Amino acid sequence: MESSGVDCRLTMCYPATWGATGMEAALAHYVPVLTDIVRKGNANIIVLTDRDLGSELMAIPALLATSAVHQHLVRAGLRTRTGWFVVTQAPLVKFTILHC
Repeated sequence: MESSGVDCRLTMCYPATWGATGMEAALAHYVPVLTDIVRKGNANIIVLTDRDLGSELMAIPALLATSAVHQHLVRAGLRTRTGWFVVTQAPLVKFTILHC
């Protein structure tokens, strides 16, 4: 995860060695970290991306990652403090998903 004070890039990928069960662990790690960044005011825009996808990294499905981030920020009362967009290589998604 990279944070520059204005935006934050969050990968939706995790090590392939974790297998399918690693998806839950990856979300359990990334979502609270992202929430802390938003709470501290360090991210005006969040970029969720699976561009790191490769033979050693598996991607969390874009819709799952997006909904996890959204629900966590809503529950924390932080959803209106940031906007985000999703960049995915998923074959059925041909556009960038914007959330403001």
